[in-house]
Amino acid sequence: MAGPSREQRRELARRTRRAARGLGIHPEAAGDIVVRICDAEAIADLKEQFFGWREHTDVLSFPGPGTDGRGDIALCWPVCCEQARRHRVPALHEASILVVHALAHLLGHDHRRREMGRRMHKAERRVLRKLRVPDLPRSYGLRPVREAP
Repeated sequence: MAGPSREQRRELARRTRRAARGLGIHPEAAGDIVVRICDAEAIADLKEQFFGWREHTDVLSFPGPGTDGRGDIALCWPVCCEQARRHRVPALHEASILVVHALAHLLGHDHRRREMGRRMHKAERRVLRKLRVPDLPRSYGLRPVREAP
């Protein structure tokens, strides 16, 4: 599967900057955020390397030092496109939702517990409205967190 088009990459970068501002990430820190588009094998490799188990996933975030929102985001384009098809939204919308989610993680948000997930989702919804991207139902806090072996 091909990755996003040049136009999609440009729009995703623009949305990432706007989302970062919307979440309160300082512009200097936002400029250091890197969104890497990868395939399913690459993201499974990253998941195994950094989290201890191998599985395909849609997005991973890797915070930089501190809690100012700096960091890297790995976005699996094939998984993103599959989820977009299931949700009946454009791939760019799904990618935007995933990047906003990853940005929230870079700021220290988590969804291991229902209450934490609700706070995280509230912040995400606020930013998605600014981006004019429809939000999708989430199940944060409803499933147990899988701990690394």
